[in-house]
Amino acid sequence: MFNYRINYMKTSNFYLLAALMLLFTMCRKSSLSDIELEDPSILKVYPTIVKYINLDSTVIESHVFSLRIKDKTDHCVELKKGRVLCNNVEMESYTDLIGPYYIAPTGSLTVTDNTLYTFVVELADGEQYSSNVFVDDSYLKFLETPSSWIWTDEDSLTISWNKPNDDYTSQIYWNIFLNDTINSGDKIISGWIDVTDSNYYKFPPSFFTYEYDENIVEKLRIELESEKEGQINDNFYRGRIVAKFTIIKEITIE
Repeated sequence: MFNYRINYMKTSNFYLLAALMLLFTMCRKSSLSDIELEDPSILKVYPTIVKYINLDSTVIESHVFSLRIKDKTDHCVELKKGRVLCNNVEMESYTDLIGPYYIAPTGSLTVTDNTLYTFVVELADGEQYSSNVFVDDSYLKFLETPSSWIWTDEDSLTISWNKPNDDYTSQIYWNIFLNDTINSGDKIISGWIDVTDSNYYKFPPSFFTYEYDENIVEKLRIELESEKEGQINDNFYRGRIVAKFTIIKEITIE
């Protein structure tokens, strides 16, 4: 029913370092970045819209419009001549650990109901290739859950949300922070479950106890995520365009 993974913090730095080394060696900047490209069929394109809501933050809501171009070996491409636009807003080039990518200037675009978002990749010859995703009014908009909850061996913790329409898939991801009664060192338990067909979920009493007879959880951090796939331009070798909606909430367990 549940998908779990247990991360021991004492070894997390080792794995983080290994992951960073892997990113630097496998996801470097593509050699195609040095060429004026005119052929879309050699490119993979991944436009993404993200509306992020953190119910525990002073900045509750953010909107991010990004696009990453890759070659056939998954190295990231920065166009030598050309540009990338979303709804006629020119996107700016940045670089992260994975490689170059494009992002719309902060505040230039927001996610609004019943809006078509069109990403355009313009290559060196001036030809434009558009991909789009339509954001209707039935996306993930709210999450109802307490800020704190008292555990008993009879009650379940219930969270609920507005159910997006059938074009969306939804998952709950969680991190469980164990309390000081656990003597095996600091550790976090993570997991996820698909909730596409529902608008609520119940965490049973046993979720918070495992092999113990009482609650051993101090905090539960929930990330509810829902996404809808759009239409990628078929001139590209491959790609995927998605609109993603994420709501974060942390619950104190007493």
